[in-house]
Amino acid sequence: MKRAKDHAIAVIGIACRFPGARNYQEYWANLLIGRNSVSEIPADRFRWQDFYGDPQNEINKSNANGVGLSRMLTNSTPCFSVFLHKKRIISTPNSA
Repeated sequence: MKRAKDHAIAVIGIACRFPGARNYQEYWANLLIGRNSVSEIPADRFRWQDFYGDPQNEINKSNANGVGLSRMLTNSTPCFSVFLHKKRIISTPNSA
């Protein structure tokens, strides 16, 4: 197998969002300590109890009731607000 030449790379920036972590530092910290970021599906999402059962013996049933959720974006989230602001500028017709 032919090996590719090594090339230097530069990481200019990194951003991520994972369940139980707001950034990559918290994500790696969670991995290091073995934190399980899966929790029971919140009631404001849907009633998982209505769908819980044995999928092998029951139609439209699942034996899963856990979910990994990241923090929801809201209008007060800085990056979301910037997006809204830029979208407003782009979608606002110029009046001349």
